[in-house]
Amino acid sequence: MAMEVTTTNVTLRMVKPSGDLWLTKKTVAEGEERVFSKEVYLGTNDSADNWMEVDDEYKSAYEKSLQPSAE
Repeated sequence: MAMEVTTTNVTLRMVKPSGDLWLTKKTVAEGEERVFSKEVYLGTNDSADNWMEVDDEYKSAYEKSLQPSAE
């Protein structure tokens, strides 16, 4: 059986935040770590509505919450 090669043109959808903000998913599944990015390429079943803009303060607070507390 021979392998079939197909060439397809696709449209890539990219989301970028305003100004100095970051993008992160609006909802994160339990056990999944929140990801921050300056650009996101949307997959077939993804939508810009699934993402939100956050500032450095939000990002830093989240990252700090992941660090073990020094007790």
